[in-house]
Amino acid sequence: MNEHETTLNERHIGSYLIAIGSVFLFVGSGAALGIADNYLFFLLAIITNIFEALQQKKSKIHLNIINTFFILVVVLTVFFMVSGKYDRGSALSVIMFAALFLSIDFDNFNSNDAIVIINGVIISSIIFSLLILLQGHEFLYRGTAKYTYTQTFGSKITFEPNYLGTIISMGVCLSIVLLVNYSTDKKKALIYVATAIISLVGVMLTGSRSAFVSVTIFGLMLVATMKRSKTKKRIILIIVLLFTLIFLLIALGVIPETIYQRMLASSYVDGSNKKRITDWSYGLKALINNPIVGNGPQPTLNIIMSQFSFHGDVHNTFLTFGVMFGVVPFILFIIWTINITARLFKERQRLLFSALVAMIFEWNILACQFTVSMWLMLIICVASTSNSSYIARRQFRM
Repeated sequence: MNEHETTLNERHIGSYLIAIGSVFLFVGSGAALGIADNYLFFLLAIITNIFEALQQKKSKIHLNIINTFFILVVVLTVFFMVSGKYDRGSALSVIMFAALFLSIDFDNFNSNDAIVIINGVIISSIIFSLLILLQGHEFLYRGTAKYTYTQTFGSKITFEPNYLGTIISMGVCLSIVLLVNYSTDKKKALIYVATAIISLVGVMLTGSRSAFVSVTIFGLMLVATMKRSKTKKRIILIIVLLFTLIFLLIALGVIPETIYQRMLASSYVDGSNKKRITDWSYGLKALINNPIVGNGPQPTLNIIMSQFSFHGDVHNTFLTFGVMFGVVPFILFIIWTINITARLFKERQRLLFSALVAMIFEWNILACQFTVSMWLMLIICVASTSNSSYIARRQFRM
């Protein structure tokens, strides 16, 4: 085996630590499942990645769009910390995610690492789904009844249903990714069919409409982008069976009526979504007010309230980066997101392409900039399209 083949078959210790970190999200103390409340394994991954990379003489950090973005936001974060205009959790999250991404680039993660992390996300999704199913309770959330799980660990905080739905919807999409990837292995294929079913039920029980829509988008994108083949027919069959199962569980009462009414019967053009449009407009105003360096790493709820005396969050991941750090990071992150999405499509990685498009929908509906789930998805996509794994990533092609 030559050096190039060894690199392609390599799995980095850091990828296992990231996977473990995602698995143990359910014991964290943060309602939004952010890295600031779940940093231990991710910090260990950063340290391990740097240590491993230093053993490789050719390891280096590439000055590409995403790394430029991270370096810029870290510089701005330090500036705001010195000036005292920051939130501790927000600043820590920015620095942690930047360090994690840069260490992954430095350590040359590949698509084998992506599979390790994908499995971690799927396991996390299954844990959350089972906990909701077995211990979930009606939770009055901003005037609407949502069925969600209250953890029994740490501070016993209730996980925010939409952020919970995001990590579980990722579990559904990534289960399908690996199901197709291992379609010739009946045992593994059966496992991923089961994880997709459990995770889809979990999505429904969160009451998160954004998560449900993202899963639907994933299915539609996958069917639309794949060429006609036996695999495509099987995927269509699986999607039909999954949604048939959902309606069966509704009929049997496993999925409560309140969930059915919210997810499938009620209008999506309601007060909450109209309020979100208003939030976006105030976010845009906050960006225009400080377009050069932004308003600092802090909750946009505080920024909007202090500037406009309006109670609302930006509710958009991309716009939030602009509000916090100005126009340049805002544009850089959008360009990079488009770039990584186009790269997946160009390389015929239609499975991950469809999953990423589905997640981008959620990132536009929610402010996911500090959530572990968002960055895990991006790490998976980056590792799967890395130059060092051009052969190994064929396993994702369809």
